[in-house]
Amino acid sequence: MNLEKPSPVQAPAGIARRRRLAAVGVALAGLLALSGCATTEPTPTPGASGSPSPSASPSTSPSASAEPGEAPAPPADEATPVGVTCQQLITPDDLYAYNPNLAHIDGEAPAAGTPGARAVAAKGVACVYRNLTSNETIVVSASTPGPTALTQARAELSASATPADGLGGEGWFGGGTATVIAGEHLVTVSSDIFTAPADAAQLTTTAVSHLP
Repeated sequence: MNLEKPSPVQAPAGIARRRRLAAVGVALAGLLALSGCATTEPTPTPGASGSPSPSASPSTSPSASAEPGEAPAPPADEATPVGVTCQQLITPDDLYAYNPNLAHIDGEAPAAGTPGARAVAAKGVACVYRNLTSNETIVVSASTPGPTALTQARAELSASATPADGLGGEGWFGGGTATVIAGEHLVTVSSDIFTAPADAAQLTTTAVSHLP
């Protein structure tokens, strides 16, 4: 005997529709849960002024100043001590023979910038003599400044003074000063009262004769 399978009992239409709606609701709830787990990037907020602050540029420190170049070496000092004193350059007898009213003023230095001062700077001597009657002064100097200085002096004298004979060497006269280059020595005799080479010739020749 054949037994027929019982046909499934169908749920009423209202119940089936409610089940479908419930399934849709569960699916929507799952989607919402997944969307809640997603991470969202924060929206950048503008600065207090409403505009983004400019990025700070790296500061550059000023470069250190270059070391100044070394100064060129000064010319070699060719001057050597002249090797005489005032008492030897013009002795008391020499001074008396020239003018008995003159006296050596020991310790008095020649004025700055004068031939006598330049002689002292070149390791020479400068001797100041004063006329005890008129108070006029005469300065006699001698130095051994070296070949370079002598060449320069010769060039300057040739341009600014007048060549003069009878002074005891290669001589010039100008501005109250008689200048003589004799060998390695430079001799000057200066005074405001000198107007010609002959006024100083006796002193220049005497000084040159006493140089070593």
